[in-house]
Amino acid sequence: MGGQTKDNRCAERGQSDHARTASGEELDALLVELGHRVATLRRQYGLTQEQLAQRAGCSTNTVIALESGKRNVTVRNLAMISAAFQISLGDLFPKGLTADAQADTISALSGEIATAQGVLEKMHDLIGQLKRALPSET
Repeated sequence: MGGQTKDNRCAERGQSDHARTASGEELDALLVELGHRVATLRRQYGLTQEQLAQRAGCSTNTVIALESGKRNVTVRNLAMISAAFQISLGDLFPKGLTADAQADTISALSGEIATAQGVLEKMHDLIGQLKRALPSET
């Protein structure tokens, strides 16, 4: 990667940024592979989904959704799960995945984190407005 932007990497491969990000199928396939990898590691460690969730500090639903490949989990959750296995974040990803593909995936997940943070901030603001609108109990 060495200081290259995503546009530069895509241009070198003869791809436009739009062509690179348009493939939801690639991301879906990666999520399925990632889920299989986590499930395999969990079984190797002799853990239930609940035990892995507890070790990682996330919800059981997060582990279930990750293993099924049906949910785009956050980088934070992936980092917590890799820490629970005492492996690097990169070791969660299927072998043969290029550094560019890993970077693109992490970038996509980071974008989802930013979106979620925006939603949380709006919810926090709405809760504040509701609290101010409700009569105070004295």
